[in-house]
Amino acid sequence: MCIDIGNFLSAYFKVYSAALSLLKFVTQDFLPKHGLVESEAKRLVNSTYQTLVNRTGDTITDQRFTTATHNLFEDIFKGNTNLANLYMRKVLLPFNKTESVRVDQGKASIVWTGVNLLWGKFNR
Repeated sequence: MCIDIGNFLSAYFKVYSAALSLLKFVTQDFLPKHGLVESEAKRLVNSTYQTLVNRTGDTITDQRFTTATHNLFEDIFKGNTNLANLYMRKVLLPFNKTESVRVDQGKASIVWTGVNLLWGKFNR
C-alpha cells in the first residue's frame, strides 16, 4: 500500500488550520465576549502552548504549519492583552534542552513578534 505524502500533508494541514481557526475564535471572540478570560485563559494557554510552539519548528518540509502558527500568535498578541501576556510569559520561559534547535528558533521568532506588537500596544 502506497501513501501519497503530499495528499496526507494537505489533509493534515486542513485539520490543523481548522484547529487554529477555532483557537483564534476562542481567544479573540468567545472568551472576551463571555467574560471568561480571567477564569479560563490560563488553562487554555497551558493546554495549547506546547503544541503551538512545536509546530513552529518541527515541520521542516512544509512551512505552511510554521506560517499559520506564527500568524495565530500575531493575532493573539494583537488581541486581548491578558491572553497575549499569558502566552508571552510561556514563550519567555527558558529553552528546553530536549527541544530541537528549530523549535527554539520558532520560540525566538514568537518572542520577537510579541515584543514588537505588545510594545507598540502599550506605547501608543
